[in-house]
Amino acid sequence: LGRAYRDGKGVKRDLDKAAEWMRKAADKNVGWAKNELFDILWRIDTPESMEEMISVATANAEAGEGGAMGRLGRAYRDGKGVKRDLDKAAEWMRKAADKNVGWAKNELFDILWRIDTPESMEEMISVATEFAEKGDGNAMGRLGRAYREGKGVPQDFDTAAEWMRKAADKNLGWAKNELAAILKNSSNDRNQ
Repeated sequence: LGRAYRDGKGVKRDLDKAAEWMRKAADKNVGWAKNELFDILWRIDTPESMEEMISVATANAEAGEGGAMGRLGRAYRDGKGVKRDLDKAAEWMRKAADKNVGWAKNELFDILWRIDTPESMEEMISVATEFAEKGDGNAMGRLGRAYREGKGVPQDFDTAAEWMRKAADKNLGWAKNELAAILKNSSNDRNQ
């Protein structure tokens, strides 16, 4: 019922009712319901919902649930329900990645990019390289961006294009667009 009210499937969309039903499921220790409750509370976005959202996620994360760890990372990244803190965001996203939460590794890369210290750049490249070499297209594209911008690695348009081409070969639309831009810019540089 929580999902039905969240999505407006068979009932009128109502995030408050969605939260009410998802809260009941979470109280019955339905594990996934706790993360979905977090997501609904995020969308409600009132001071009360933010406070509950952080409480739910913190308890779930401290119990070892990786998805909750990543959600706390997002909260700290965006300053939703907590004071914005990229270091705490990276800490929680690392924990989620260590729990094999698929999306956490790429979000960790993005947070480290924003922190932009020599240490974060080194970790960012290490994280992306590890997952790119395992075939993760999003990590490949992120490496392409790093080489294009010279963030954490020397700027190298050929290597940027190589990684972005691998990401584009994974059928990622954004990577195809960025590959075209890299190729266009590098051909303009060669013609000058």
